[in-house]
Amino acid sequence: MKVYNATIRIGKAAPIRYVDAIGPISSYKRSRIKVTETKMEMTASIKADDITALMASSNYIMKAAKSAESALKAKIPQKKRSA
Repeated sequence: MKVYNATIRIGKAAPIRYVDAIGPISSYKRSRIKVTETKMEMTASIKADDITALMASSNYIMKAAKSAESALKAKIPQKKRSA
């Protein structure tokens, strides 16, 4: 079985918590997403069983990132992370 991979990196211009919007690790029937975050960028690594699952997961990442940025622009507080 072939495994499809993609990495999405988004530079952070503001204090956005992408991990709160996306989650640190997401798993679906045919794909796995791992999200890491630094002060400068968010990186989402996707592994999928087929190209359709890869496309769906990348769309999920992009929509969640857009929602997080929209929330910041609207000044909606993002949930605080517990230690």
